[in-house]
Amino acid sequence: MLKNSVVRKDNRIIGASYKLTLNEQRLVLTAIAKIPFGEKIPDEVEITAQEFLALFPDVGEKNVHNEIQDAVDNLYERSIRIEDPIKKKKFRWISSTMSYKKGEGRVGFAFSKEIIPYLQQLKTQFTKYRLGDISNLKSIYSIRLFEMLMQFQNTTIIVISLEKFKERLGIHDKYSDYKNLRKRVIERAVKELNQKSHFNIAFKSVREGRSIKKLEFFFSEK
Repeated sequence: MLKNSVVRKDNRIIGASYKLTLNEQRLVLTAIAKIPFGEKIPDEVEITAQEFLALFPDVGEKNVHNEIQDAVDNLYERSIRIEDPIKKKKFRWISSTMSYKKGEGRVGFAFSKEIIPYLQQLKTQFTKYRLGDISNLKSIYSIRLFEMLMQFQNTTIIVISLEKFKERLGIHDKYSDYKNLRKRVIERAVKELNQKSHFNIAFKSVREGRSIKKLEFFFSEK
């Protein structure tokens, strides 16, 4: 079952700046999970509507074909920004999409050559988890926060600047009012993960002067 397949990402992907819709995120993670460990990423990754529906039943049987087609079409326009020690890099998630006849119930795409080194034959500095761990999450922010927790699961605490947190989630130009960010993003993600993941999570807003400058996430396994 795909739910037991493992998602592996270089930690620079975990810490990268990007924003995908929920189904775009799900599509990327499903594709990564389908890559056998230690093998090269194929020229084309194919995902069927039935596979996607089995993983994410909330999409609905009537909608799944259109949803995955829309997701792969829009994914072609999405980019990701990664910070290496020397420079910043920006590139696309995928380099091409494959079209199939209507009714075949599948989509296909090729990962961009720039992102492939961050996804295949990883030996150190990477994060892994079961695809099923995020299959019931319905918030893009919950998925991103879950990945951060998995990256630092041996420490039980994450301290991150507010600016970096927003940048990672692709919302650096939104939520200038911290109260809205806390209510609409942070609290919702923490609540969903407390309900649906294997983590117990709490967080703290850290002030410097009159402004919130850092976030501290405390977590442990249930």
